[in-house]
Amino acid sequence: MEVISQGKYIRISAKKARPVADLIRGKNAKVSLEMLKLMPQRTAGEIKKVITAAMANAENNFNLDKSELIVSKITIDAGPSLKRWRPRAKGAAGAIKKRTSHITVIVSGDVKTKKITDKNENIKEVSKSDDSHKLEMEKPNFNKKEKNAPKVDVKSNFFRRKTG
Repeated sequence: MEVISQGKYIRISAKKARPVADLIRGKNAKVSLEMLKLMPQRTAGEIKKVITAAMANAENNFNLDKSELIVSKITIDAGPSLKRWRPRAKGAAGAIKKRTSHITVIVSGDVKTKKITDKNENIKEVSKSDDSHKLEMEKPNFNKKEKNAPKVDVKSNFFRRKTG
């Protein structure tokens, strides 16, 4: 089963991001996350976010196991460019293009799903143990003469208000 995740309008050029994506394509998703963590490129962090989102989608929406996912396809397309101007000599203006990119990650894994029965068993155990936490609490009655009685030193006039 294939699960898709996209990161759009990311402020880095596609030309800079594609070499990083080429290193990850076809590898295990967890291994690729470790590789991206160690890369110095700024793109590595952005690609890591998208892969993490794809893994979360696979686990939560389709009950796939995270450890067996593979990055089957990763594409980096150019997004719209932000056009800015910089003043140049003799009253001219030079164009600056701040490029963006769209990152698409497709993660695939076997249809072997996680065991849903474990969740049902945990729910049954919780419902059985609900009665066990209801204990009746009684205040201990200590006599001042008993040996096990706690010692309490309280000044008798501590809260007394002086009048007249």
